[in-house]
Parts: sequence; C-alpha cells; structure tokens
Amino acid sequence: MNLILKRQTIFGVVLVSVVVSLLLFIPIQDWVVDRKLSDSTSEFAEEIFGLVASGIEDIRKTADSMDDCSPTTINQLTAIPSDHPNIVKADFYPLEGRSCIESSRVKEWDKSKPLLTIDALRWETNKKRFNRISVTTTSGMLILTIRPINELLKDCPKCIAVNVAQAGSTFNLFASITYDYEHTFQFSYIDNVNVVFHLNKDAKRIIAGATPIYLSMLICMSAILIVLLLALNQSDNRMLENLLNEAIDKQALKPFYQPIVKREENGFRIVGAEVLVRWITRNGKTILPSSFIPLAEQNNLIDRITDQLIDNVLAQLVRLQLPPNFFVSINIPPAYLEKKNVANKLIKKIELAGLSYDVISLEVTERTPFKNLDKAAKSIEILKAKGMSVKLDDCGMGYGAFEYLQSLNIDTIKIDLMFVKTIDIEPKNTAILDAIIAFGKTSDLHIVAEGVENNIQSDYLIDAGVDMLQGDFFGEPMNFYNFRRVLTGSTYFTR
Repeated sequence: MNLILKRQTIFGVVLVSVVVSLLLFIPIQDWVVDRKLSDSTSEFAEEIFGLVASGIEDIRKTADSMDDCSPTTINQLTAIPSDHPNIVKADFYPLEGRSCIESSRVKEWDKSKPLLTIDALRWETNKKRFNRISVTTTSGMLILTIRPINELLKDCPKCIAVNVAQAGSTFNLFASITYDYEHTFQFSYIDNVNVVFHLNKDAKRIIAGATPIYLSMLICMSAILIVLLLALNQSDNRMLENLLNEAIDKQALKPFYQPIVKREENGFRIVGAEVLVRWITRNGKTILPSSFIPLAEQNNLIDRITDQLIDNVLAQLVRLQLPPNFFVSINIPPAYLEKKNVANKLIKKIELAGLSYDVISLEVTERTPFKNLDKAAKSIEILKAKGMSVKLDDCGMGYGAFEYLQSLNIDTIKIDLMFVKTIDIEPKNTAILDAIIAFGKTSDLHIVAEGVENNIQSDYLIDAGVDMLQGDFFGEPMNFYNFRRVLTGSTYFTR
C-alpha cells in the first residue's frame, strides 16, 4: 500500500467515523435523557404532585384518624411537613369548618370537580401547577399546601410541558414549550395516573449535559481505532504473505524429522519419522508452522508448500540407507487429497525418486475439514493400492474424525499430545485417551501417540496397546543432516 493510498484510506476512515458519530448524536442524546429521567422519576413525581406515590396511602390514613382539633391532631399536622418535604403546611378543618391551625379561619367547602383524584385526595391547581391537596373524610377535611415550584428546568422555563392523564382525561401542567417538542418521556405515577414530559432541544441539552458529546467522540475514536487496527492487521498479513511467497521461492521452508519409535525388547527402535516443516529465516531464526501454515491455508499457498516439501523429502531420502520397513510421514491437508490426479502425481514422484511406495506415509491433518470426501477417498484408494500408509493426525481434535475413519481407508490414528499429557495428572483424566486407544484396537487400526515426554507416559501407552511413540523423549525434530547421523548409527536405544 503506497503512501498516497494510505493517506486516502486514513482520511476516509476519519471522515466516515465523524459522519457516523454525528448521525448517532441525536439517538445517543435521547438515550441519555431517558436514562437520566428514568433515574429521577421519583423526584419528578414529588415535585409535580407534592407527594411520592408511596405517601398517598399514609396521608389518607392520617386524614382518617383526625376528627377534631385535639392535641393529637395538632401533632399530626405538625409532623406532615417533616415527613413530606414538598408539603409546607398542613391544616385540618372539622365538620364545623374552623381551622385547627388558624382558629379564626373558617373553611368554605369546595363542591367543584377536582382536577385529579386519587384515593380521596383532590389535587387543585394554580397557574398551571398543583398547589394544594385536599382530603375529605367523614370528620372533616385535611388541606395540604404544596411547596411552590416555578418550573422543572429552572434554567429554561419554557423548555418543557407536562401532561397528566387519568382515566382518559388529560390536563397540562407548567408552561407549554414555545415550539415543537423533539422528545417525550412517560412514566406512571400510580397505576391509573400517567405523566408525559414533552421536551424541546434546549431541554434535552440541559438534561443530557455533555455526556452525548463524550459518547459520540468515544464511538468516533473507537471506530477509527478499530478500522485502523484492521487495516494494519491486513497490511501485516499481506506483508507476511509476501514473505512466505519469498520463502517458498527461495526454498527456505525446510523439512525437519522427528523419530517415531516402537518398543523392542528392553528398548526402542526407530521405525519411522514425521516430517515437520520449519521456516528458516535469513538470520537463521526458526519459525514454527503454527505461525504461517494457517496463513498459507487462507491464501492458497498450502499446496505449493506441500508439493515443495514432498519434493525435498524425496530428494533427501534417496541419499539415505533406510532400514527395512522404515517410513516417513508427510502432513497433507484435506483439500490436497481432493484435487484431480493428485494421487497419480505423487506416485509418479516416488517412482522418479526410485523409492519404494511404502517409504512415504501420509498424515491427513484436521485443521480444515474435507469438502468432498468422495474425491479424497478415491485418491486414498489409489495410494493404498500401491502400499502406502494413510494416517489420521491428531485424532479426536479436529473436524469429524470418526466420519473420516468410516469414509476413508485410513489404517493408522495418531493421538494428540493433549491427551498424552493427561497421563501425568490423574488417572481419571485419561478416560478420553483410553477410549481412543480402545476404539483404535477394536477397529484394527495402528496407533501412534505423539508428545511423549517421559517414561511414565511411555510405559502407560505401551501397556495400553499403543503401537508406536513419538515425542521429545525419543528425539526432537531435527534437520536432515542430524537425522542422517542418527540413522547412520544404531536405530536401537534404551530409555
């Protein structure tokens, strides 16, 4: 990616992120407003009605307990403003109509229809706000004076309108907004009384504060960061792909050999080896296949690597004096076996090298699944007819191992080191390992266990019926020259 293209990409990412954050600002602001209003519904209800919903029943019971201007009643009236902060005064008028607090005042009974009635409580309004609550009982009337509230948004007196609805009847409280509202918020005061706030853009700005701006900026910056990271990762993958192509061209992917042994008398004999590819860099650093094989599979380079690896292994094997029945296993991805004429091409390569067919053994990997088992099965049958062994690598770890064993003519399974490691932990943890071994024996399959690191694992596996072992305990993966040195000496050893 050249510099101009990178700059254009970065500019485009920033521009799109800014546009998206601007488009999301209004929804974010509405969400913040709803969150803040939801957290404050109790406070808003108390400001509007003078009472929280839970206080209605307390006031009604208090009113029912009053029947005259006794000291008990006076004490109750004095306590009401203390218990309910938005009530500034409470007075009781017995049936004769004289105030308990101001004895000179006589109540004139109001027979008009109340604006809002809840459980014998009547709300009255003055200048578009509730200013008094009256409670009529069989003994008189309790009058509660509500604290004056100028507006819910003191910095914006005309930014909000409040509708209160009861039983299909709706009335407005507070100043109506001077232009169209942009947002509504509704909550229930009690079951049959609903409150609806109508907010204009100034009201939303005051309630939400700077939070929507910060959230929009956070989304914008996060989007930019994510896209840039993806772009950098894509750039890194492209660079690694180019390096991998260069490594293939320059034969930098080398076959390493790890011995496979079989128990013989009191020791072990090397009967084969698995080929493990290693990327040797210019400075001599070794890169393991886990770092580049997945990328090769994604970018259709795995076939080139496999073909080159087979060619290099065959070229090296002809330089060795191999022991009788010795085999070398090469990892083959499922897609490779599904290609047309791949079996015949492999047979021809072995013939040109002048090697016996049974020297080469194929290990089918399970990193990716088979897409066409029928094609793979035909390739395997051709190879098996020539006497080649086909193994299933990492049995139990990948895609549909048992389906492959049923559909493909596989003669050997390889147990992954993950199961072998359970031997050193607790006996109960070897249940899966034991099941795989039992399955292999019942199915008349040869069994190879990978990742063997000590005598305990070795003895356990041999006693359980495993045919061959592989792991650092018997020899680490080595280059061809060290492998030739091992085979030149005695292939029998003790541990």
